[in-house]
Amino acid sequence: MKSKNNRGFTLIELLVVITIIAILASLAVPAFNNVQRQGNQMKGVSNCKQIIVALKQFASKNNSQYPDSVANPLTGSMAQSANDAFRYMIQEQIVTDERIFGCPAGYNPDNNIGQAPNYGNALMPGENHWAMTQGLTDTSPGNMPLVYENVASISWPPVWNASIAGQVRPGRTWPGGQ
Repeated sequence: MKSKNNRGFTLIELLVVITIIAILASLAVPAFNNVQRQGNQMKGVSNCKQIIVALKQFASKNNSQYPDSVANPLTGSMAQSANDAFRYMIQEQIVTDERIFGCPAGYNPDNNIGQAPNYGNALMPGENHWAMTQGLTDTSPGNMPLVYENVASISWPPVWNASIAGQVRPGRTWPGGQ
């Protein structure tokens, strides 16, 4: 008589393995979400730093004035919003990619800036996550932020709404009120 040495997995063994995998996955998902959230925050901080560097480059060419305080030669007027001020830096070709004005879990531009010289598609409504304090110069005291995240309303001091954390709406905060 021949004996069979082929032994398959029993149903119990398969269920134990599946349960162990499910437990490990349930532990990994929150850790992954936390890492992803922190990565998004770091990308936002990096974009903000790039905007500040671009503003400083603009000021170095414009008598320490930021783009909100210098009349735009294409429009003949002063910037009425952060979008206008930041668009002026694109027109001056200090910034060539509008995606630095975006932020994960916030407003994100499509990088369609239009054609020179006016770059009319740059930073259309809903494409700029950042605001800037109006009237500062490169020589202003450092007690006020130059660039900050989109606020709930245009006022000073800036106000955010922690109850809409993580949503793509003006004034939202990062999860956890950060």
